[in-house]
Amino acid sequence: MHTRPNIGIKNTARRHFDRSSFASPAIAAALIVVLAIEFYLFARVQNIWADETTQLSGITLNFWEMIRWLSGAYPDRLGVPGDRMPPVSYILDWLWLHLFGPSEIGFRLFHSAFVIAGTCCLAAAAWRELGRPAMIVSLGFLILSPKLIQTGVEIRAYPIFFAITCAQVAVFMRLVADPTKLDLKLLTIFAVICLLAIYTHYYGVVSSCTFFLVLGIAFLRRFAALTRIIGTFVIVIVASLPLIPFVSAAARVPMFEPDAAAGHVIANKPVIQHYLTYLLKLVGDPANMISVSASILFFGGTIALLGVSMFAAVVRVRNENLKLIDCLTAVVVFGVLATIGASFFVGTAVDVLKASYSVWLLVPISLLVGASATSVSRFRLWDVAGRKVATGALLAGAGYPYTCFLKMLLYLCMARTALSVLYMTKP
Repeated sequence: MHTRPNIGIKNTARRHFDRSSFASPAIAAALIVVLAIEFYLFARVQNIWADETTQLSGITLNFWEMIRWLSGAYPDRLGVPGDRMPPVSYILDWLWLHLFGPSEIGFRLFHSAFVIAGTCCLAAAAWRELGRPAMIVSLGFLILSPKLIQTGVEIRAYPIFFAITCAQVAVFMRLVADPTKLDLKLLTIFAVICLLAIYTHYYGVVSSCTFFLVLGIAFLRRFAALTRIIGTFVIVIVASLPLIPFVSAAARVPMFEPDAAAGHVIANKPVIQHYLTYLLKLVGDPANMISVSASILFFGGTIALLGVSMFAAVVRVRNENLKLIDCLTAVVVFGVLATIGASFFVGTAVDVLKASYSVWLLVPISLLVGASATSVSRFRLWDVAGRKVATGALLAGAGYPYTCFLKMLLYLCMARTALSVLYMTKP
């Protein structure tokens, strides 16, 4: 007697599900397209920075001379500041130069393609492991970030490092999703990605050690799995030893003068202000500070979402009811603590707290923001209203400087196009 109504309800639910299934990938695709447009616009107006001249000069050498130069041979050969980078980004740019030529915008779009690919990988992983709403919020957080737009077109290792971290996080989430069974194939893939991160940027050592530490904690009660994780970590460390000449050469590179001046200022800042600035730069950018009210909304919403996520993780750890997102929380916490701890020992020779070095942390942070905005924490007031208010504040606070940033890019693009036309038509 009740068969027809049940069928009607099921059909209605299926139609709703189908619409929802179509809407989520459509929104994600639209956000990725917006990110690609942002990169194109910024690539057209960005100037070449001093550290980019180093990379563009280094790749003009033949392949083995370039590798030797990075490892410390002929440091004054090119007449540009030395570099502190491992070889992967140089190798990729060297290949691009010999295949497609020396166009500046070509290099910038090439690097931005890595960020787009990494973001797509991250979106797919977030959808699978955290759900569609979390994926959309995480993408929104990244795409509204002036920090990512600026990083994405740099002719440096940072866009590639960001993309590799996206792959690292995607495989890491698969590994910790089932703490009762360790997938050896995934672990091998994870080790290879960690090596790529280490050979791309020296902070790949920080990220890889942090991921392996949390992975070991996740499988702490599985002796066989823990043994394999430790063994794999040892293999990664041994495979990283060929970087020693590059590290030695990087240690001999003097600080470039503007950075040295900045380092002197930083060294004289109050300690608390120094570290608070670093923490805020992990999620934001000076462009987020163009409006006091917008910056309060953005940083307030972001801190609220991350704070609740960390507090909920502590509660679940005490109750021995860990979730996948708690492992990402641990990655962020240990990654930040490792960087801050290193700053006490390195001194002012290298700015350990330079935000661009820690760009890898933006990846798990974006997932924490998405998960905290869309998941139930069992704190009633937060679940009913708090997370919605915090998410709205974050998006509103990020939206205003974002629109100003886009307007500036469009204005600069139109101005440059007009000047190009006038230059070409000039008799």
